[in-house]
Order: sequence, then structure tokens, then C-alpha cells
Amino acid sequence: MLQLLVHCDFINCLQHFNRFEEDLGKKLLNPLLPMSIWSRLHPGGIKTINAMNTIKTVIKQIQEKKLQLRGDEEDNTHFEDTDLDQPLLDLMMNIKRTVVNEEDIFTDMVFIAAAATDTTGHTLMAAFTYLGIYQDVQQKLYEEVTDIGGELTFNDLSKLVYTEAVINETLRLFPVIPFLSRVLEKDIDLGDKVIPRGSHFGVSILDLHRDEKYWPNPLKFDPDRFLTENVANIQPCTFIPFSTGPRDCIGKSQAMAMMKIIIASIVRTFRINSKHTPTEEFQYTSGITMKTRHPLDCTFKLRVLSKLEENSTCFGHLRLTMYFILITLLIFYTVFIFWKWRFIKFSWKNNAFFAPILPVIGTMYLPVMYGCTDVITATSYVGSKVGFPYNVWMIFDYYYFTKDPMDIKTVLHNLSAQNKASVYDDIAYLFPNSLLIAHYKDWRIRRKAYMKCFKPSTLKSYCSDYFQNALDKIDNMRKEKSDFAMSYDAFNRLTFKNFFTTSVGLNEEPGSLNIFADKLLEFEDDLAKKLVNPLIHVMLWYHLHPGGIRTANAIKTIRTIIKQILEKKMHQRADAKADFHSEDNNAELPLLDLMTSLKESIISEKDLFNDMVFIAAAATDTTGHTLMMAFTFLGMFPDVQETLLEEITRVGSNITFDDLLKLSYTEAVINETLRLFPVVPFVGRVLDKDIDLGHKVIPRGTHFAASIFDLHRDNRYWPDPLKFNPNRFLPENISKVQPGTFIPFSTGPRDCIGKAQAMAMMKITIALIIRNFKIHSKHKSIEEFQYISGITMKTRQQPDCHFSLRQ
Repeated sequence: MLQLLVHCDFINCLQHFNRFEEDLGKKLLNPLLPMSIWSRLHPGGIKTINAMNTIKTVIKQIQEKKLQLRGDEEDNTHFEDTDLDQPLLDLMMNIKRTVVNEEDIFTDMVFIAAAATDTTGHTLMAAFTYLGIYQDVQQKLYEEVTDIGGELTFNDLSKLVYTEAVINETLRLFPVIPFLSRVLEKDIDLGDKVIPRGSHFGVSILDLHRDEKYWPNPLKFDPDRFLTENVANIQPCTFIPFSTGPRDCIGKSQAMAMMKIIIASIVRTFRINSKHTPTEEFQYTSGITMKTRHPLDCTFKLRVLSKLEENSTCFGHLRLTMYFILITLLIFYTVFIFWKWRFIKFSWKNNAFFAPILPVIGTMYLPVMYGCTDVITATSYVGSKVGFPYNVWMIFDYYYFTKDPMDIKTVLHNLSAQNKASVYDDIAYLFPNSLLIAHYKDWRIRRKAYMKCFKPSTLKSYCSDYFQNALDKIDNMRKEKSDFAMSYDAFNRLTFKNFFTTSVGLNEEPGSLNIFADKLLEFEDDLAKKLVNPLIHVMLWYHLHPGGIRTANAIKTIRTIIKQILEKKMHQRADAKADFHSEDNNAELPLLDLMTSLKESIISEKDLFNDMVFIAAAATDTTGHTLMMAFTFLGMFPDVQETLLEEITRVGSNITFDDLLKLSYTEAVINETLRLFPVVPFVGRVLDKDIDLGHKVIPRGTHFAASIFDLHRDNRYWPDPLKFNPNRFLPENISKVQPGTFIPFSTGPRDCIGKAQAMAMMKITIALIIRNFKIHSKHKSIEEFQYISGITMKTRQQPDCHFSLRQ
């Protein structure tokens, strides 16, 4: 507006503008004291007059310097169109004496300079303070400004939409002219009332702008109110920061343009901060214009420096964090090495990591990071990459993984290695203190007592049940269409029925037989993932994790079914009033009768129940999965199936206990299935004492892990290991199988208690089904299958296995 606005004396003028505002504000509330007396006698009035005189002096100097620049040019006293493009002071000088006298020009110049300075300056101060308080608003404004880029021009003003909204919201909360007044020269009819002539009409713009009737949440700084899509919601005349009507602010457009450019330029270059909080309410004082009673806190920092400081702070924090981590690791490994020295010393000579990479986490997560989601996949993956034997740290537990048959035999037969490894702790919730995980001392007593039901004489009586159940299964299969598929659940149901009819000894079958078998399959995948995730506590997993909740619900159903079976058995025993305490009688009893007879003498009622749950689950799952894979392999290899059929045909249709020895090729097929598909692929023990292997001594406390899966596929012991070849296990070839290289039922004192029953049942089932049905499968090779292992192993996808009735 003024070409000489940057004159150095004008800085003093700006300072004097603020000096008298508070004094003048107090005077306006004291009308009894005449202005002439106040300005001459009152200290505040004297200061105000002195400040105003300084302002007038500065403006007078500006006028004189302007006249010097115009020189001897003849005054143009006519108002021409070209005057519209002149600076205001030039225009005012050109029209003096025709429109405005010289004194009025001077007075107008003082007022316009003061108004342009005070109102816009205060608004900018408030706007920057709000931007410092509301960093999110500042960020949005900064993004708008940076999107424009380059030097701001007149054409860019229309693009600064959010900047204008910020200014308008500042003017709403902080109208620098908070009050205006008019005197009425005539009566004015408002519709509901008539304001009489001579009234002094006062408008409180501050209160209007903060009235909740027109402004929702009026004390919130929200520039979005003034965005294009929301401005229609603003009621007319509720936003009048520049007054309204003919006598509104003459320089509002210039003020808005100037504030846009200043705010945009500064925000682009500086980051603004303020100590004020969004909930803090400012106190105001008003003379001609309004300002806060106390100075506003508003600091500016170059964005480049701000980013550097942020980065420096960030790097500083990062350095401190790194130092903390390094010191923590140093302390951890120092303590850990002393604590676990015997394991580190032993593991140094083995493959993989001799110590955990990170505290607590261990190294089990490394194969998990490569996509291994269960124990068998993880152990085989690591073994294929680094070779056996190798080390694994599961939290603080040291695991020694091996597939060496002599090492496995030595350890598993050693009485100091009969307690289960820590990985079984996750299974303890499912089968608490059962034969699976019980301490060796308790396990030995109970196993010895239960062995009475697993003698050859007992097995002989079981075979008729196996035979009848297989016939019942075949009758159901005959009802299917000509070519039908079977899955794991079908064989699990059959094996649980076999267990029920032989080991339970109830007069009638409960309707929950199929539910038991189905529930076993429900949680296998979830449990497999948990076993390779030791950091999640098992109780948290069972109660909070979706997979753990599914597992807990399934095992709850299984335990309910076993409980119902036990209750029925107890009622049956009570009705019979039999004496089951004779050792001779016990030898021929079903397993459940034997177990109940031992209650309280050898085994508690709680342990009896847990053992029954485990034995029922183990008998169902392991044998059912093996049958599924045996039939799948027979479908893949028709020549093996044909040879098997020839043997079964020679034996005859009614298979008895005495016929089992004649089914040598059938047994070879089952053994080859168990070699390629060991349903329990992994065995873990914790060593109570050091064990000397001859070439090394495994230290006490080691968790010894035998990978049966990898042992059974080791080409050092099995030529062409991925070929399905039952001839390996024929009587004439069995001597070629090296001792300890085939252990599908584990080995040592803690091997599978029901292996003879499982083999007999599978022989009879396979023989009868092959005699009646032809099997085929789309699978072409063993390499096609992917496996997953929790307690037991199965294929990751359902195998393709179809049955069609033989003619």
C-alpha cells in the first residue's frame, strides 16, 4: 500500500501502536472522564497522546519523503482512471483540494497506517499461535503450500484454500475488531421491534463468532468449517470479522491476500510451536483492536534445522537404545555362558548355533521365519541345511537333534533318559500326567500294571473283534457309490471302534464314538503351530489364541466322552458285583476293567482318567493315520497291491490270530508305510545324567531329540529311500536292515505299549479291505506329500485315495 513502508523510523511507529491500546481500552469504559482531561492529566492518557504524536510524526516524515520523490512534478488534481493503479499515498496526494483537504488526507493516512498495521499484525500473531498449538492443522497447511511450490503469485492465492480457512477460523475465534457501534439517525424497524432514532446500536462480534447456536463446538479451532464443501453451512451474517454493510473494512481483500502469502511463506520455511494447549482459554483486552492480555507463546524454527534436530534426537535415542541392547546382550551372554557352559562346550562341535542368537527367543524361530509351521517341517528343514546332528535353543533349553541310529538307541535305552523333553509341556494340558508325559518313576509302575492287557493271549482274543469291525466297515463301504474316496476321519473312527470293543468292554457302544475320532483331527494343525512357538505360554495360548481355544474345546469334548464311558463302566461293574482283584483274573480283563481295578492301589482316579484319555487318543490317531497312508500308497503302486491281494487270497477269507504270521507281505507293506510315514516322527527326552556315546558325552540336562522321520529316509541306511518298496521288510531281506534304523514305535523301555495290537489290527483291516476293494490314487510319487506334525504326523492336504468294489 505504501511504497516507503520499510522506512526505518516506521519500526518505532509499530512499537507505539501497541503502547496506548491498554490505556485507551480502560478509558473507553470510563465515559465520565472527558477525553480532553484524560489525555492531559491521566498517566495513561498522557502515554497515549505521546504515542499518537510519535505515530503522526512518522507519517509526516513519510509524506515529506514522498513529496521529495515526486520532485517538481506538477500536481495532478484530477481524478483519472490511471490513478487506480497508483499507490494509495500518490492517489491521496493527487486528489487533495478537490475531494479531500490536506488535513483530512493526513488524518486518513495516520488511521489507515494504524489500522493496516494493528489488525493484520494481531491476526497473524494469533494465527501462528493456533498453528503452533494444533500441529495437525499446521501439517495440512504445510502440505498445501508445498504442493504449490515456487514463489507465490497472485494466481496462487485461489489455490490456498486451506490457508484461507485457517485465517477465517482465526478471525472467528479472534476477531481483531471485537465490537462495532452505530448511532441511529432514524427509527429502524427490525420486524419484531423498532429501534428508536438516537439509539447507539452495538454489535459484539466476539460473542457472535462464539455463539453455539451458529457454531457447533464454538471454542474448538477447526478450519474445516470454512472449506468449500462446508461454507454453505454457515448462516448469513454470523461471520463478520471485517464488519458488514457499506462501512465495512476497505482493505479486507488486501489484508487476506497479505496474510495468505505471509502465512504460506513462513509455514513453508519454519516449523511453529507453542506451549499453549488446545484446552487453554486466552484472556483478551481491547482498545480499538483486540489482543491477548498476556503475550502469546509462539516460536519459529527453520524446518531444515528442525528436521536435523529431530534426526539428531532420533539418532541420539537410537544410539542410547543400541548401547542399552548391546550392554543387555553382553550381560545376558556372560551370565548365559557361565550358566549353560556345559551345553555350549558340547554344542560347539555340532552343527548350527552353539548359543541362542537373541536372549529368550533362542533359535527355534529361524526355521519358522522360513515358513516352517510345525516340528517335523522345522527339524527336517534345519537338518537338510546344516546336517545332523545340530543344536537348537528353545528359550533356555538346549536341544540336540540327531538321526544317528546308534546314538538314538544308546540314549533311548538309557534309564537316565526316560523323562520327556520340555516340548511336551505344551501337550501336558491335553493329557496331564498321563503315560505320555508322566515322570519315569510313575510311568514305570503304571506301565508294568497295564502290560497284563497287552500279552499275546489277550491279543488273540482281540483279533476276532478286529475281524468283525473290519467286516462292519466293509459293509458300510459297499453302500457307497462305485468309486468313492476315504479320508483320515473314516479310519480314525474304525480304529477308535476297535479300541472301544477290545479295551473298554462295555455291552453297548455309545453314540459318541465318531465324535471322539473327529475331534482328534480338529486340533492337530493348531497344536503343530504351537509346538514351534515356545514364547507364548501354553495357558495363554489355550485361553486367548483362536487355535488354542479350538484345541481346548476339542479336548474338552474328548474328555467328556471318556468320562461318560468310565461312568458306564463303573455302573456295569457295580451291577455285575464281580471281584477284579485277582491277578489271574486281571490278566484277561479288558484294559479299562484292569485300570479300574487298580484304582487307589496303584493309580489315582485322576491319573486313571488321564491315562484312558491318552491311550484312547493314541490308539485312534496313530493307527488311523497309518491306515490312511497305507491304502494311499497301495493305490499309487498297483503292483504292490496285486502282490498283497495274492497273499491274502492264499490265506483265506476268515483271518484269525494264527493267520497273522502268514501275512508277511501285508506286514512288509505296513512297515514300509511306517518307514516313509512314521506317524510319531519325533521323540524327545531330557537327560538326568551325562550319557557317554563313545565318541562324545552328552551332558546332563540336554534335551535329546531323535528325528525318526529323517532316520527312516537316510540314504546311508535305506537305498533309494523315497521309493515305496515293501520287499525291504520281507523275511529274506530283514537282515539287511541295520539295527536301530527302523523305530516307528520308538525304542527302549518307553516304546509304544500297544505296538503288537496296532500291527495285528492293521493287518486284518488291510487284508479284508484289499480282498473286497480295489484302490487307486492320483498321486505318482512320495515327493508329492507335505507333512505337518503336532503329537502325530499327517499329510498337510487330504491324500487322494479311492475305493471301488472288486468284481
